[in-house]
Amino acid sequence: MICKEAERQDYMTTDHRTMGSQISGQWSVVSRQWLYLALAAAILRCFRVGHQSFWFDEVFSLSVVQGSLSDLLQLALKDAVHPPLYYLVLYPFYHLSASEFVVRLPSVLFGIAAVPLIYELGRRCLNERVGLIAAVVMLFSPFQIYYAQEARMYAMLLTLTALSLLAFWQAIETGERKWWVALVVVTAAGLYTHYLMAAVAAAEFLYLLRSAPRFLNGHKRLVANRVAQLRTPQRFWHGIAAFACIAVLYAPWLYGLLRHGQSLGERHRFGSVQEANLAVFGTFLDFCFGYFQGLWLLARARHAEVAFAFLFVGMLLAAIVFAVGFVSVLRIRFARGFLLLALAVPIVAGYLLACKTYYHQTRYFMPAYPAFALLFAAGMVRLYERRRGLGVAAVSLIAFINAVALMNYYFADAYQRDDWRGVARFMQRHAQPNDLLIFNAPYKDQAFRRYYHKPFHYLGLPRPGMTQADVERLLREQLRRHARIHLVLCYWEVSDPDAKVRRTLDALCQRRGERKFAGIDVLTYQRDEEHDHRTTRPQDH
Repeated sequence: MICKEAERQDYMTTDHRTMGSQISGQWSVVSRQWLYLALAAAILRCFRVGHQSFWFDEVFSLSVVQGSLSDLLQLALKDAVHPPLYYLVLYPFYHLSASEFVVRLPSVLFGIAAVPLIYELGRRCLNERVGLIAAVVMLFSPFQIYYAQEARMYAMLLTLTALSLLAFWQAIETGERKWWVALVVVTAAGLYTHYLMAAVAAAEFLYLLRSAPRFLNGHKRLVANRVAQLRTPQRFWHGIAAFACIAVLYAPWLYGLLRHGQSLGERHRFGSVQEANLAVFGTFLDFCFGYFQGLWLLARARHAEVAFAFLFVGMLLAAIVFAVGFVSVLRIRFARGFLLLALAVPIVAGYLLACKTYYHQTRYFMPAYPAFALLFAAGMVRLYERRRGLGVAAVSLIAFINAVALMNYYFADAYQRDDWRGVARFMQRHAQPNDLLIFNAPYKDQAFRRYYHKPFHYLGLPRPGMTQADVERLLREQLRRHARIHLVLCYWEVSDPDAKVRRTLDALCQRRGERKFAGIDVLTYQRDEEHDHRTTRPQDH
């Protein structure tokens, strides 16, 4: 009897040691994957991070953080469009150094952290292979690298979205209190980073409500090699309490917005269903290749037909991969509702925003990216397992297009951000003291002033409500004072869609030159003395 008891204890001890070593080995593998992914992400996101100049949105971020902390909070509440948390993170970096590298460093760090987080989310929700493929897709995504190198809050939003989804999934699956606490903290932080985080919180809350019967009435699961009926109502009520805490934490900012915040105003003018449909298409293209914003540049390439053929075939294969991943996830009982809501709700929110305002860029669909990456990766894995030849062809072409897009982003000037640094250098060489600089919107000079430190004559046109006659009258007055005008055009299709300023200057002056920079055109005009003499000469009687 004693011998049998000793054997049983020895067996249990050996079994526990084996299990412990397996768990330790598994975490060792996971830790190595995290480390490799983070190092690779750091290399790609730090490479040439300070090469491109600040563009207008980044300069706007700098204008928010250049004052005191109280000024920052007031500006974020009234004029900064977005909540203040990103600006609070950026504040010490800006006051340490205003260089492009240091100012963009917070986004770089968040962009690095997002890659292993996507891996962990995929590993927990689906399996390790899907998580790893999703992380690799995100690792080389030109779209993600672009925003990881921009002094705005979108890389931070993506990281908090992935972390919130991970915390919510773990809280739902395990019921552990630490995950509920993490969900509250991370989701509240996301809401103080960007208003679109509300779409993520809504998706999680909808999944919690959808799962109410599962927790309150019980569900069948395989436990210890037998089917057991599990009933865990406390998880549902813990979830309700967690979202109530999130609402309480966010209530002060909502109150401030209702009392002091700004309205959308003129931003309503540019929203439409057509823009929203185009935004959804562009989001799919950017999520897969990061190429949507560069399509018009691609059309002007030397071999545009070949490039578009590759892109079209790649887009079809990407659609097939995504569809296969979508269908394969539908077979997974609990993860399907979670991932589909995490994808659909942010897309619907971005679509409605594009219908009503001019916020139709792909970055406003950023909260949908974690779920998209997992579905896309699931499609790659499934296609490779079932149709290996097609899977290899699809992955190879998608990887090739991403590589070309990434090389263009890093090295091709035409694909880079608005080059205000280049415009400033050009003006330092060619502008005369009495020259007039006209920017196609009253606020576009802010990015230029970041790099041009000499005094200069400045005018922002057209102003809101100005007619063609108003523009012409004002330009005639300026031409009496300035013999040469430099017209700086940036996003003129939004600020001056009728080209009032350019058409008026073409009629009144002689165009002496045109210089193109990334995202910006500079047109130089000389006052037409003969034209002025004819129009001012008295008539003979």
